[in-house]
Amino acid sequence: MTYSSQDITNALLRIKEDGFVLDNDAFGYAAIRWDVRRLRRDLREAGYAGAELAQGRMTNEGEEICWLYDPETVGKGKVDRLAAARHSALYGE
Repeated sequence: MTYSSQDITNALLRIKEDGFVLDNDAFGYAAIRWDVRRLRRDLREAGYAGAELAQGRMTNEGEEICWLYDPETVGKGKVDRLAAARHSALYGE
């Protein structure tokens, strides 16, 4: 496994509860944006058994945010809104 057990645990919890993990929840932007294959592998090794995780990203008030999501749990349009809302809540925007 490449990523920390804490990040893996946080990601698995977020995916289980919400269907997605935001870059601020675990791993950070660069890992989700540029190292998605390794993240998927590490999450599978840690027990994730759902659909292949898809990647989403957007610019929110000039800042790039990125996430992984289970497309069988949450659709793209919905996860885009949820990710933006979570990011805004974290940073008081």
